[in-house]
Amino acid sequence: MNLLIHRKESIILTTIDLIDKYGIHQISTREIAKKQNITEGAIYKHFKSKNELMLGVLDYFSQYDSDLFLTAQQKETTEEAIIFLVESFSSYYENYPSITAVLLSLEIMRYDEALKSKVEDIYSTRFVFLKKIIQKGQETGEISPKLSSEMLTDIIIGTCVALCARWRLQQYSFSLRGKCLEAVNTILGSFIQDKINPQRRESID
Repeated sequence: MNLLIHRKESIILTTIDLIDKYGIHQISTREIAKKQNITEGAIYKHFKSKNELMLGVLDYFSQYDSDLFLTAQQKETTEEAIIFLVESFSSYYENYPSITAVLLSLEIMRYDEALKSKVEDIYSTRFVFLKKIIQKGQETGEISPKLSSEMLTDIIIGTCVALCARWRLQQYSFSLRGKCLEAVNTILGSFIQDKINPQRRESID
């Protein structure tokens, strides 16, 4: 059983590497089998179809989300929670560059009916979680309400995804984690109440 589990995960990892190398449209079970030194039929012992394999890739891509969300919820401030999420995701991507090919292929995958629901679930879950954190910060007065929680969520996620794309295009020539943290700290610096109005902290104290 352990050997079967190992082979299944190995097929998923090979698929991710091939998406990174050739792009999502160029992936075939023949090429995956060749890289694995197995027959195409062996792949179908683990996955009933190519779409089921791609669902496995998406599950692998998002496997840490629940644990990260749980830890973020335990942070004392909204700022700490957001920084934790950005640092965790960007560190994971920086240490596993190939997985970012999946991140940047989500929009393409969404047009496949067999994958659409899973892709939208991943994106929606991440978006809604971050939005709720920001909403909570606005309700407690930590985050300025001058932008809606939805817009601020879009800015943070969009900035990090754009940096990820540039990181890949520039052959991983800079620290993705460093750039994402720098960008998000800059964004939050404009919306964290105590940073845009230091006198507010003094009056509270």
